[in-house]
Amino acid sequence: MEKRPVSFELAKIYGPGNYEGKSQFLEDRLRLSDYKLFQLQQAVARAYRSEKLARQELLRLQDIAVEQSEQLSVAHKKARTDVKTGLLSPRGLKEGYEAIKNECSVMSAVYIDIDNFKEINSRLGHPLVDKEVLRPLGTAIKERTRSNFDIVGRHGGDEILLLLPHTPVEQARTVAESFVEVLDGVPFAPEIGRLTFSVGITEINTSLPYNDAISPAALAMQQAKEAGKNQTVVNLIQNY
Repeated sequence: MEKRPVSFELAKIYGPGNYEGKSQFLEDRLRLSDYKLFQLQQAVARAYRSEKLARQELLRLQDIAVEQSEQLSVAHKKARTDVKTGLLSPRGLKEGYEAIKNECSVMSAVYIDIDNFKEINSRLGHPLVDKEVLRPLGTAIKERTRSNFDIVGRHGGDEILLLLPHTPVEQARTVAESFVEVLDGVPFAPEIGRLTFSVGITEINTSLPYNDAISPAALAMQQAKEAGKNQTVVNLIQNY
């Protein structure tokens, strides 16, 4: 017995009549439904592929963002660090001051200048001085500094600046004297000889911009040099 298509059997459900015609109609409708289902499946597949590609692109962009953030962090750290001493750079000193000035009821600045530094540089040359003077000084100062508290950096060619939060000027002088004692004990190369230091100290006004705030300490240091070097001058007049 010839097996009729499913559409022919379904046609009987609609009652008597032209079963062959109804069967063809339903066959066409089934084929149309299959085609629409196929289109829907294709659309879903395309949407899935698009979503997968979008997730992959998002992950790629996230990786790029993380890499760029790390590169910026490294670049910022380098910009804040003086390569010759390992201490903060002028930029690092300024950023450190700006970060904590509003949290300090009192802060002192200590300016330490290496006496006769230009003469030493001219006599021995920058490479040797960088290696045998600046690097050992930076190491000694870092070891003496209160970690995550004091802000210490190289402010110029031969100038070290210490910003001491929550430290009145009397205590800052004691801190400065201990630093000088440490620096006196640094074992420099024989051709360097013994170094001396001129020091300026002041209690600073933290409501002022950075350069204005530290200028009294720089002035006191200059006074120490003009008075004969190898000594400490305390400037008790704040720059209001």
